[in-house]
Amino acid sequence: MNFVTVDVWDTLLRRRCHPDAIKMEAARYLISLLGEALPSKFRSPDEILSWRRSVELEIGLQAQSQGLDDEYEIKDVLTLLVEKVTGSAANAKLVDAALKFEFELELDVTYVDPEITSLIKSLSPSKCYFISDFYMGAEYLSSLLEKNGVNFLDGGISSCDVGLNKRSGRLFDWFLNEYKVELAESSHIHIGDNEWSDKKNPESKSINSIHFLPPEEHKLRLMKEKVYFSRERTSELIENEYKAELLDLDEFEAIGVEHAKLFYGFIDFIIRDANAKRLEKVLFFTREGEFFKRLYDCINESLPSWRKGPQSELLEVSRVATFFPSLREISLKELMRLWNLYSCQSVRSLFKSLGLVPDTYIEYFDKYQIELDQIIEYPWQDERVKKLFSDFGFLKHLSERQEYLRESIFKYFYTRGLSNDCGRVAIVDIGWRGTIQDNICYLFPEVEFTGYYLGLQVFLNDQPKNATKIAYGPDLNFDFRGESLLNAVAPLEMLCNSKNGSVVGFKEDEGDIRAVKKIDQKENKVFEEFTAKYQDGVEKAVKTISRLERKILINPVILRESAFNSWHSIIESPHPEIAKSYFSLYHNEDFGVGAVVDKSTVVTYSDILKAVFFKKNRQYLVAKIKDIQWVEGYKRRADLSRLRRLIFSLVLKLATVYKRFLIRRRAYSNSPSVISGLRAVFRI
Repeated sequence: MNFVTVDVWDTLLRRRCHPDAIKMEAARYLISLLGEALPSKFRSPDEILSWRRSVELEIGLQAQSQGLDDEYEIKDVLTLLVEKVTGSAANAKLVDAALKFEFELELDVTYVDPEITSLIKSLSPSKCYFISDFYMGAEYLSSLLEKNGVNFLDGGISSCDVGLNKRSGRLFDWFLNEYKVELAESSHIHIGDNEWSDKKNPESKSINSIHFLPPEEHKLRLMKEKVYFSRERTSELIENEYKAELLDLDEFEAIGVEHAKLFYGFIDFIIRDANAKRLEKVLFFTREGEFFKRLYDCINESLPSWRKGPQSELLEVSRVATFFPSLREISLKELMRLWNLYSCQSVRSLFKSLGLVPDTYIEYFDKYQIELDQIIEYPWQDERVKKLFSDFGFLKHLSERQEYLRESIFKYFYTRGLSNDCGRVAIVDIGWRGTIQDNICYLFPEVEFTGYYLGLQVFLNDQPKNATKIAYGPDLNFDFRGESLLNAVAPLEMLCNSKNGSVVGFKEDEGDIRAVKKIDQKENKVFEEFTAKYQDGVEKAVKTISRLERKILINPVILRESAFNSWHSIIESPHPEIAKSYFSLYHNEDFGVGAVVDKSTVVTYSDILKAVFFKKNRQYLVAKIKDIQWVEGYKRRADLSRLRRLIFSLVLKLATVYKRFLIRRRAYSNSPSVISGLRAVFRI
């Protein structure tokens, strides 16, 4: 008769992911449990995982000092970890919740090795026990095995139960002593995957061993390890899933598939962080938010219950619809929130930005001799504008209109469940300074808004006290690395656009309040011909990644690197069809510009030459460059000669360098000291 002992991990049971992925998810959950009790420096899962390893080492060394092996039990680890990172005694219920979460996660990702059952049965064992080096006790391991259908074992032991492990060989000594009567009449066979712990150590104690490395499962195990730590392997794995599942794609869908890692990574990041902060709902801002919500709901649906993100809601807003109602007073000082972004503006553009009809106030413009379409440089310094905004009658008209618009917008927000009683709310927009979030923060000063953005440029306005803004990609307010990704943001806006137009206000109709939208058919032409299919491709790929993520728990850090590769490819080496679509685009820029921008505009040699000598022409050239914005895309314009593309690219690069200098000079001027100012200018 054979007396069989068998290892648990990668022998009896296997995980669909790398073991560190379990601890990383557990770290995120612990962050969410601790909430505000956790100092900000510990709110990174990587930081928590690093501290967990140091705690495991500390407890292990303490055990060794007492004559045992360097073993530790998970409850002790979590208790000490909480005490270390919070600086106070651990709450027993909180520790139990964290332990339960990690155990349930193990239940979710484990499965029985396909070959182990038949191997054990072929040995005709008189008794069969599991013997494992693990930080959860035999009770937990027995439950895991039972839930996975392993019902032929007579019991077992975990190293943390007795403080001895297979690695030292002392757990085998303990086992031989504990079961010496039963072993006396049998041949002892041990099965396991580790060459040292499961083969050489038992053999040194005259125990027969079977080194268990079934080719297919061992290959999968190595793949999971490489995927967890390698961006290239993660991308390769995802792309292999695409090949298997995403067949017969439309050409434009295929481009979307190629870039899907960026959008999946962004939404996955939002879900993880919103859960960690225990936010109750996520509001997606139109227009790009319509696409993001579609992906969010798609990913959320595929997640297990413990990982699902907060409830999602679409909020139909725009800068035009929210800015004027959010003004705390109608004054030049408050309008600087607009003029810090657009320092040259006509009165017509100003009033369009406010969501007002300029002709309604023509008597006041005439009174102060202000032409509607005259571009005014630094309007807040213009004497005519100063007088206009000191006119009591004019201000009274504006105040009455603002009161009406505020009432309408509040009614709309209430229908979406947004009020000053909400507490903590997440919002999602594409970027780039979060000015709509600013507006809403001023409207709801009692609510804490956490904004999630693809990227953030340098803030030009003071930030509301109830606003937090988080970038998935570059955040130039902290670091200029990745700045090139934000040099051209309009292409991303096109790829994430909606056909449903831009919100210009809110209208009440028979007790129902709805958003009023401006829909431009010219603008929608690109959406219908290209963007809609592109977004369909992204969604199909996102579903594929979601299924894969359930199998292996993709490392979000590695995924982020892959996502940035996709972002770089969109901006720096764009597919010709993206460039073609972009340079046929009509884009609504009512806020600030007060017009629809034609991206097909071409910079001529005459434009460049005149700009060298005349200020007015320089302003005209700068305006054209702002409209085009995208150097690498312009290089791929098939309708222009190679020489013209080259010359314009050089001009645009010079303009970009100058813009960068201005931004950093402003960062310098806003810095509290000379040293920090210089750092702001020269940081990369």
